[in-house]
Amino acid sequence: MGRDRWQRYGSGLKGTMRFSSVGLELALSVLLGFLAGDWLDGRLGSTPWAALAGVVLGSTAGFLNLWRALRRLTRSDSGPEDGGEGS
Repeated sequence: MGRDRWQRYGSGLKGTMRFSSVGLELALSVLLGFLAGDWLDGRLGSTPWAALAGVVLGSTAGFLNLWRALRRLTRSDSGPEDGGEGS
């Protein structure tokens, strides 16, 4: 059973890219949130509050994306879907 699961996810570079993209998306979400907040701080003179808010929003978006990816992964492990996205 375990071997079948890994074969479904792919092997070599394709499998590596599939898993590493989730971590990269999380890191980029936090970084972009910080950069946007830092830019906004420069415009408004509110240092460091907008940068902190950007990090929080970026982290939230990144973890939401991670949660969605894990949900897709576990859904594909459990077999065929019976209700689609809404269930």
